[in-house]
Amino acid sequence: MALYKNWPAICEIGQMNNALMFVLASISTDENDPITQGLFVGFPQCFSTEKADGPFPLSIIRDLAEEAGRKNSRSNGAEYPGSNGVLDELGVPFKTFALDSEMASLYELPLAPSPLGAHSKQGDVGEWRGVKMIVLEKGGETMDLAPLECIVVDL
Repeated sequence: MALYKNWPAICEIGQMNNALMFVLASISTDENDPITQGLFVGFPQCFSTEKADGPFPLSIIRDLAEEAGRKNSRSNGAEYPGSNGVLDELGVPFKTFALDSEMASLYELPLAPSPLGAHSKQGDVGEWRGVKMIVLEKGGETMDLAPLECIVVDL
């Protein structure tokens, strides 16, 4: 039986103890690992046999992206969770936007919502169609945004 992390419960712990949240969020889910077994006994609410939807801690997304980037010989992996496959792996819903109208037309993408744009960085927040969105990745021509409700900004 597969063991998954219960992200909402882990993020709730982060409101009281950020270090403990990081341990729970970054630990292996291998049921044969004795550390995982101990944490499962101590914090059963943080694990599940079903995959849980977010919210996902931004720090964990960055750590997983950094690790994936190293595997792919990329520097600054933490800045590229979409390109490194982390957003898909976790099931984080995101939408790609163009940074200018020329790229929007070329790639058939929506234009990044104001005030977001070429000056934006990971963690910046804007609004698109009434939904608060957070920048998770910004490349030279596009940026990936996710609904803010799916991300816990814990940095």
